Amino acid sequence: KRSKEAETHLWDIVRRAPHYLFARAALLQLLSINERFDEAAALVSAYITPKETHPQAMVAWLVAQSVYQEQIEDEELADTLLFQALKIDPDNLTANALRKQRGLPPPRRKK
Repeated sequence: KRSKEAETHLWDIVRRAPHYLFARAALLQLLSINERFDEAAALVSAYITPKETHPQAMVAWLVAQSVYQEQIEDEELADTLLFQALKIDPDNLTANALRKQRGLPPPRRKK
């Protein structure tokens, strides 16, 4: 019941504010956890890159997409998305935990 209630609110936020990536990322995670991959695919394909967004919102969206892509077995895209997130925030705990879980090397840091 709680996840259904959260989903209802998240869909409403995504409809009213499609560029609010925190809600979109949370909804993608919820759909992925529940293996509703067709709806998750539609959510990802409907995304339009905003002119500007908070860096952590973009990281959340990229990480959520990475997890989704891994679940549908597109490991190459999943890793690419994860490294994009790490490029924005190399110290992100969630992204680094996923990176380690997948056995990937740390991203190169700019000097």
